[in-house]
Amino acid sequence: MKLIILNQVQNHINYLLTRFKGTEWSGPAFYSYKTDEDGFPAEWTLEGIVPLDLGSTASTEWGGEDFIKVQKEIYKLHPEYRKCYLGLIHSHHELAGGAYFSGTDTQQLEEAANKVGYPSLVVSTVSGKTHAFSISYKDNFNQIHVVECDDIVIKTPKVKIDKEWQKWANRIKKKADSKPKNVFTYTGYQRNLGLYDHKSHKKKQKQIDKLEQQYDKIEAKYEDIRLAFQEGKATNEQVEAVQGKLKAISDKLYKVTGYHTPNLFNGGGYYGF
Repeated sequence: MKLIILNQVQNHINYLLTRFKGTEWSGPAFYSYKTDEDGFPAEWTLEGIVPLDLGSTASTEWGGEDFIKVQKEIYKLHPEYRKCYLGLIHSHHELAGGAYFSGTDTQQLEEAANKVGYPSLVVSTVSGKTHAFSISYKDNFNQIHVVECDDIVIKTPKVKIDKEWQKWANRIKKKADSKPKNVFTYTGYQRNLGLYDHKSHKKKQKQIDKLEQQYDKIEAKYEDIRLAFQEGKATNEQVEAVQGKLKAISDKLYKVTGYHTPNLFNGGGYYGF
């Protein structure tokens, strides 16, 4: 099976990956396909994409109701999309290990399988792992099959940013900014800054050490839940629960030290999709 990505579409993908580093995004992707002599859709072409959701480092999702709200606008701008086959595109950021189909991704493919084939593309900035493409389909006995592409043709000339790309990216950024911000991380502090060798400061230092040990312990658990999430063995709620514990300790450290960075994943860990 083969996937062809049009030059301008790849430029659009590169623009989104560059603009939203460390944050996963997703939306509908518009494909055309050609069948082989057996009638199998063996060659797919990605004709265009529209980002509809800017998620987090843990996940990104959009539903049919999100597409319905904007489909009139999309088809007015791109009437050629009406002839295309609707599929999915979503990103994995650089700390995820590249583009691949996680347990959650595969489950989504299986749920969306149909008689023609449901196409899904994962993209990333990781060298050598920039694209992963699969389709899911039901055979004549309604058995579900997932086939991963082994031939992706990409051309990447110099990027020229399109105003329409900016419009849709601005829209999902505004939507993401309006969501409640409840995730924080602790990135450290200057241990010796303003600390002197007397009892009150020794007590303060002891409190800092204890909080830091607690943070390190929970952060180690976070790595386990992150990997489990990637494999589809943990839920987003479980990930957020551990994030909440990290935030609580980070807040306590801030009260004690005055050093605290409320900007999750800016140089921090990846929490999976």
